[in-house]
Parts: sequence; C-alpha cells; structure tokens
Amino acid sequence: MTPDGQPDLSAYLWIDFETRSACDLRKYGGRIYAAHRSTQVICGSAIWYEGDEERTCEWHHETGIALTENVLAMPPRALPATVVEAMRARVLVAANADGFDRHIAHHYYGIPPELDRWRDMQHTARRLGYPPALEKLGQLLLGHGKNEEGGKLIRMFSLPIRGTSTFARFSPVTLGKMVRYCTDDTRLMHDLDVQFLLPYEGESGERELAVVEQHRVQMDRGVAFDVDLARAILAADAENQARIRARIDELTGGELTERDLNSEAKVKKWLKAKGFEPRDPVTGKVSLAKKVIEPLLAGELDEEEGDEDAPPLDPAVITILRARLGVSRVTSGKLETGLGLVGPDGRVRDTTVYHGAHTGRWAGRGVQVQNLPRGEVDQQAIDEAVAILLQVKE
Repeated sequence: MTPDGQPDLSAYLWIDFETRSACDLRKYGGRIYAAHRSTQVICGSAIWYEGDEERTCEWHHETGIALTENVLAMPPRALPATVVEAMRARVLVAANADGFDRHIAHHYYGIPPELDRWRDMQHTARRLGYPPALEKLGQLLLGHGKNEEGGKLIRMFSLPIRGTSTFARFSPVTLGKMVRYCTDDTRLMHDLDVQFLLPYEGESGERELAVVEQHRVQMDRGVAFDVDLARAILAADAENQARIRARIDELTGGELTERDLNSEAKVKKWLKAKGFEPRDPVTGKVSLAKKVIEPLLAGELDEEEGDEDAPPLDPAVITILRARLGVSRVTSGKLETGLGLVGPDGRVRDTTVYHGAHTGRWAGRGVQVQNLPRGEVDQQAIDEAVAILLQVKE
C-alpha cells in the first residue's frame, strides 16, 4: 500500500499464457495439464509498473514466425529477460494462478522458487462476492468480457486436430490473433484488478493472504493415494458388477439392465409392475432413497405396506433393490477419478477450492473426499478386507 492507502501498483506483475496440449484441462486440472509431456506455451503477455510508468511485454514461441517488433520471438521454455527481471521484485498476478498459471510457470518455464510469489484473482473475487471467472467478472464490472475470437482460436489451435495427436499450424495472421487474445486477457485482468479488486483488499485481504498461502502449501503437498488398493477394489467391483448384470437379466427377463438401475423412474416402473412401491415414512411418497430402502432390506421387507392380505413379495424385488444400492455407490467413481489425478509420487493434489462457497468455506474438487460415506468404522474389518483384496490382486 502507498502512504495514502492506495495499492502500490509497482508491487505487481499481471501475466497470462496461452497454451496447447493433448491433456484435458477440465478433466485433470492445471497441475497435471502443465506437467503433461504434450503441453506447450504458445504465447504470453505481461503488464507491470516501474514507478508510475506502465510496462508491457508480449512474446511467442512459434519457431520461424516473425510478428511485429513489439512481439518477441522466444525459444521454447524461455521467458523474455525483461519479464524475468520484473518478476524479481513483484508479486505475480493471474486470473487463475493456483488452477493454471502458476503450474505453467513452474513446469514449462521452470521459474525458481524465489520468483514463485502469486496472487490469484479468483481468490479475491470470491472473497468480495464476485464471480471468479474472468469472463463473467468482466461482464459484470466492466460491461465486456474476453476477446470474442478467443474461443474459436482455442478450439482451432490449443486442442489436437480431431482423431490425431498433432496440432494445427499457425500462420503469421493467426498467431498474431492468438497473441492479441492473450494480451487482451492480460489487459482485462489488469483493469479489473486495479479498479475493483486491489482497492478493496484492505487489512482483511492482507490477513487472508496467510490463509491462502497455507492452502497453497497443503495443495502442493497433497494426500497419499493407495494406487494398488484402488486398482484391487475396482477389479473386485468389476467382477461383482458382472455377476449383477447376469443376475438382473435372469430376474427381469431383460426388462432391466445394469444401466437401468441408476434410473429411478425405470426401477420404480418395474417395481410397480411387481406390486411394490416403497414409501418414505415421512413424506409418504414413493422413494428409492437409501434411507428408505436400507431399513426395508434390513427387515427383509416384512413390513411392506403392512397389508396382511398382500401377496408374497417377489424375491427378485429384494435382489434388484440390493443391486441398485450396489451400483449407486460413489466409491468406485472416486477411485477411478483418483487414479486419473494421482501424481507419480502417489499423491493426489488440488482436492479443495479456497472460498469455493459463497459463505467462504472450502469446496471439494476432483476426488471430492468430503463426499465419501461417513459412519462408524470397524478398523479390524477394513484391515482384513484390504489384506484379502491385495492378496487376490497378487
């Protein structure tokens, strides 16, 4: 802050990168995307201040293409010297630093630890009650969002040509448009930050920086993920699902499939045809919720409808309901997600989002460990099951 309480703009450097990769950024997140062997930076843009004077720099990494003298042609993985020098005394600001830019700077450019000082605009936007995405933030506060050509350029040059592992080649014209798109993003970030975010950071923002830094440390450390056990559980689950599929076809005569078990409407229709409609004891509505079905199964459905004259319940109903509970578990999906996100060191990272909810609490991401089933744990039973699974795997 300056003596009059205004943000010291010379303390920051706003930076943005445009990239291409065969890795799915939305599926795997910025950390894994940045480390992927196919990921490359196409171009970059930065804004900073020396005193009251604004400085800018644009660069690209496309070999053999020369643009205007204001756009530097840099070798792969090399930042312009002026940008590196400007980084030394400044905090780096990006629209999505912790979800993307910070990892690109680390993995692609290999910036040293002493330059790894970041401020994520999404964190500030969330704290102030604004939408975190740059496009929505710009529309709300400035009346305009990102360069409209950006989406088309990203689809054309940042993703592999469909059905191949190669990327479309740039011409001087299309590369110039990509650099302009990157520069426009950096300018949009700068304008939003200077006008609407930085001035309102205040003391609470300064205090919150310590929380953000601790969050960053935790996300960098990650949590251990037992790959061998996950694969063993999934293999056992696959065998179980195969048995379920065969049993469903036999019991329903082909009227239901394993996939149909996830459709509440289809299962309700089949159950109704069998003369069974389980009802929520509170609402009285037909329901296949776990809280309704599990107690009934525990009592083997003896209290169904409480009608002594009702015909005996088809045993197939019990089997189908148990099968539905089995396929609706979240655990298998989480294990598959975890295997896709685990790092080479056996740890899963970026499992929470700082200030992900409007109330300020963290939100889950990726494996979503917060949604794992809760309850009393019989540790001995778990240890025995793990030993059996790993023994079978071997």
